[in-house]
Amino acid sequence: MFKYVKGALGSILFTNPLNARLWLTYKCNYACGMCDIRNIGRGGEMSLEELEVVAWNLKRMGASQIILTGGEPLLRSDIVDIVKIFAPHGFVTRIQTNGGPHATEDLLSKCYDAGLDDISISIDTLDAEKQDRICGSKDVLKNAMRVLKFCKNNYSHKGVVAADIVISAQNFFELPELMEFTNSLGVFFNPCILTRLFSRPSEHGEKKYVSSFDLTRLNPGDVEEIFRSIEEYIKKDYKILMSSRMLSDLKHYVKTGEYRWGCMAGLLSFDIMPSGELSPCCDTIDAAFEKPIANFKYKDFLTQYRNEEFQKKCEDRRERCPGCLYACYRDPKYLVSDFFVQLEALHKSIKFRKVFK
Repeated sequence: MFKYVKGALGSILFTNPLNARLWLTYKCNYACGMCDIRNIGRGGEMSLEELEVVAWNLKRMGASQIILTGGEPLLRSDIVDIVKIFAPHGFVTRIQTNGGPHATEDLLSKCYDAGLDDISISIDTLDAEKQDRICGSKDVLKNAMRVLKFCKNNYSHKGVVAADIVISAQNFFELPELMEFTNSLGVFFNPCILTRLFSRPSEHGEKKYVSSFDLTRLNPGDVEEIFRSIEEYIKKDYKILMSSRMLSDLKHYVKTGEYRWGCMAGLLSFDIMPSGELSPCCDTIDAAFEKPIANFKYKDFLTQYRNEEFQKKCEDRRERCPGCLYACYRDPKYLVSDFFVQLEALHKSIKFRKVFK
């Protein structure tokens, strides 16, 4: 519990980064309809030696939680060694995985033995055929359930075991059922609210993302019952990693299509590309490769990061973004600025012996 408390206090008192999302690879064995990462593939992947420098730089920044993601991080053959690099530095180390057939019990156990704290596994629906269609693969739900149950039954004492649910028009009316299921299983419901294709560069004036996933396609008059159910589950202390303020944001977006906010991506949270460049968030990776660049794999990273021109580039990119509803960027901002969100986080820390984002 100490690592969670220390990280949250560091963000509240000193605005230290709370979340660093480290993309280990662009590779993925699925072709999810709401993700554009397979069309990026810029730069290579960092070596273990370079990742040692990344960990050193993150420690110097006072970062709290390191999310090993991608792509699909468990496709890296050296994933166990990567966990070993980050665990000794006192980070809350989390793997974000699709839980595919490559995620064997042996591999997962080795990751936990190497120092893994948390894990989140992607599940969007309890309908196996729909899940296969969403991910463009076979037996997706079966494999994800296998991984989710294995981690919960064997390693939930180490940290958070969560189901990552992408909230979209595809599954919005299934949310109460999904929350009931995850709570009965004893794992956390961790929502990710879709506003555009993941990893699609965001700009003011961008063409509106319209597809079968688009939440703004929903009739506002049809969603009230779902929101009432979610509010009730939060009041009942279901294992839901969503603040009341994020739920209010989701309501507003579904009803109005608006999602602009005072973003602090690049400061309280940021993404690290497979080749080491800092990107303010997952939707601004175009900025990661525009000069000036700050690359975590170099020992002078902090000098690059604190450079006035680099900070101005990040600020300009935030201003050009129309917004998003990703909790990994919004909740760190809310945690340092909203007293009610702080109280909610404190309540969860007492209830579940963790402090969440």
